[in-house]
Formats: sequence, C-alpha cells, structure tokens
Amino acid sequence: MTDDKDENNEDDFEVKTENELIDAEEVELEEIEENSAIKIKELKEKLKKCETEKQDYLIGWQRAKADYVNARKEEEQRRENLISYNTENILRELLTLADAFEQAFKNDGFKNLEDRYKKGIEAIHGQLARILEYHKIKSYDCLGEIFDPAKHEAISAENTTETEKDNIVLEEFQKGYIINNKILRPAKVKVGIYKNNQ
Repeated sequence: MTDDKDENNEDDFEVKTENELIDAEEVELEEIEENSAIKIKELKEKLKKCETEKQDYLIGWQRAKADYVNARKEEEQRRENLISYNTENILRELLTLADAFEQAFKNDGFKNLEDRYKKGIEAIHGQLARILEYHKIKSYDCLGEIFDPAKHEAISAENTTETEKDNIVLEEFQKGYIINNKILRPAKVKVGIYKNNQ
C-alpha cells in the first residue's frame, strides 16, 4: 500500500509539476503576448513618426526644388533684362552716329565733296543702317501727328491761330526710333499751340 501511496504521490507530484509548468508557460505566453503587443504598438508609433518625417522631408525637398527653379528663372530673366538694357543703351549711342550722318547729308559741304569721299561716307552710313536694321530699329515720322509724350519730346512750341495745328507736331529736330514696337528714343519736335487772337 505504501507503494501505492508513493505512486499516487508521485502521480500527484507529476500532475502538480505539469500543471505548474502549464501555468508557468501560460504566464510566460501572456507576458510574451503583452510584450509583443507593446513592441507592436511602439513599432507602429515609430512607423507613424517615420512616415510623418518622410512626408515633411518630401514637402521640404519639393519646396526647395521649386524655390531653386524659381530662383534660376528669375536669375535668367534678370540676365536677359540686363543684356537687353545694355544692348539698348549701346544702340541708343549708335543713334547719335545716325543723327550725325543725317546732319552731314543735309550740309552743303557734303554736297561739294568729291564722289569718292561721298561714296565712302555713304558706305559707312549703309553699314550703320544695316546694324540698326539687324537689331530691328526703325525711325518713325511724326510731322503732322498729334503730339504724344510717349513718342515725342517737345523741345519747342510755336503759337498758332489755326485750331487744326493745336497740339500737332510742326517740325522734327531729331528723329525718333523704335525697337520691337517699343520707343527706343523719342523724336525731338516743335509743337503747335493754339492761341486765339481776339
């Protein structure tokens, strides 16, 4: 009988040990599940933070790229404007040469020159005219037009009793020039001013 009791005690001990092991394993599994849930939660938070940072970096990069593209376009526009401005200034200076040729051709001294000198001067004038034409510079006539401050610079005025000559360009002292439909230099003119002599 003692042997039976000993066997029962051993069986009970084995059952208790197995139950304790199962309980310990269940506790351990619960801890692992709990730790896993915490780890998963932490990983999800880290992932969310990473996605937010990624989006912020992407937006910042896109903004920086757009700013760079815009700055580059602005710089190119400034460069083009500077080149255009400098070109116009040089061309304006060439207009003084054109004016000098116009004055020379009107002068009696030019008419009395030998033909070979006239031809040389006319050839130089022709080269200048081609340069101006190449840059799309054209002179414009303004005699008889209504005075327009954008196209004309009034350097003289003449009183007139004729109403139809009021605010009309009566004389042109210096030609005006346009470049690409923009005034390069306004014409210097004399303008009529109506005065009633009653």
